[in-house]
Amino acid sequence: MASGSLPRRGVLLGGLAAVVTAAGLAGCTDTEKPPPPSPVLPVLAGSRELVAAYDAVLVRHADLADRLAALRADHRRHVQELTKRLGSATPSASASATPSTPVVPDGADAAVAMLLAAERRAQQDGTTACLSAPAEYATLFGSVAACRASHVAVLS
Repeated sequence: MASGSLPRRGVLLGGLAAVVTAAGLAGCTDTEKPPPPSPVLPVLAGSRELVAAYDAVLVRHADLADRLAALRADHRRHVQELTKRLGSATPSASASATPSTPVVPDGADAAVAMLLAAERRAQQDGTTACLSAPAEYATLFGSVAACRASHVAVLS
């Protein structure tokens, strides 16, 4: 064996090891993709918006308290349960932001009509969320959507 062939083999083997290592690490990165947002977030945001709408109507039309208090309480319970189900997941800025206070009409009937429209939109959103949710959330989202649908019936 010639003394010059050993270093050349060493260089070739070293080069081959470097290529294999580089190929093996090509898919590795230092940054991990963040997990997808929780499907709970949009349903939670919708429930918070409904609570804000009911709160605003009741501030402006306190005489509607007997009619609306139980409906608002349902949405507050939804917020509590959805927040609990969200667990340790970090909500996005848009989901954790305080909902804006809606402009409430002067007349009580118009204010109830505003809530009815909000409940209809929320019920549709809840149904969509239920149908597209992972199985673990389908029952919860379905019950929220059903509750919103019952509110539509009460307010109609």
